[in-house]
Amino acid sequence: MDACGKEYEDLCAALQSCTVVPLSGLSARLREDRVYEISISGPFPMLRYYHYETDSHLYFFHNEAVAETFAGEVTLPSGSRPVRYDAFDNRLYELPHTVRDGKTVIKLCLAPYESALVSMESASCPEALPIPAELDKDMTLQGEYQVSYATAGKYPVFSDNEVLRDPVNISLLHPEFSGTVRYETSFHMENIPKQAKLVLPEAYEFVEVWLNGHMLGSKIAPPYHFACADFLKPGDNSLIMEISNTLHHQQGDDINPFSTPAVTEPSGLLAAPILYYHS
Repeated sequence: MDACGKEYEDLCAALQSCTVVPLSGLSARLREDRVYEISISGPFPMLRYYHYETDSHLYFFHNEAVAETFAGEVTLPSGSRPVRYDAFDNRLYELPHTVRDGKTVIKLCLAPYESALVSMESASCPEALPIPAELDKDMTLQGEYQVSYATAGKYPVFSDNEVLRDPVNISLLHPEFSGTVRYETSFHMENIPKQAKLVLPEAYEFVEVWLNGHMLGSKIAPPYHFACADFLKPGDNSLIMEISNTLHHQQGDDINPFSTPAVTEPSGLLAAPILYYHS
């Protein structure tokens, strides 16, 4: 018998001792046999995670749900101190946690499509910042938008200016437009808070934001949150938002006529921005 045949026989013999479990009961059986690494406080099928082992333990969490936020506890096997890394801002944040039975329990909140990279540190991390406090006031930035358009080939030269009184799906106005939509508006503030963030509740899908000429940042997926307290000023504030869609809006299904027609996502700003701040 050659090596392949022997390996096959050994595999068949090993399978004889395996338990056959229907797919619908696999999760419960693994939990019963304690064959799992992490646990969460409640069922959430669209939460994904990867565990990387280097000099420390890194956990990458991602919420694949399109509309549901994950908010709950995650129990990790290590009793180390967790910090959360924000790759967009290149900052570390302390992550509130407790230790139970030698395991670390963190509270995690992930909006649809949001990701979090958690590093388990053996000691305190002096570079980590406190998690920003909850902001108790909000102001919806209603008003007219000066809107202009630039295709990828012409960016940053915008044209076809128009005025929109309310956010609207740009794909309904210009179904074949592919490129960047620029929104220009302003809002008034009397008192400047110490902490504030600008939130775009619904946008599709790459977003860049400027406040009073200062770039607040860019995001490729929700949540579209931008810290902005340092750039607010008393009186009128200028806000520019550039939102880019994908080439699919221009090409449609012509790229592959044999594929199943894809659902075209909206374009642009679909809901008014909201400014959250401390009273």
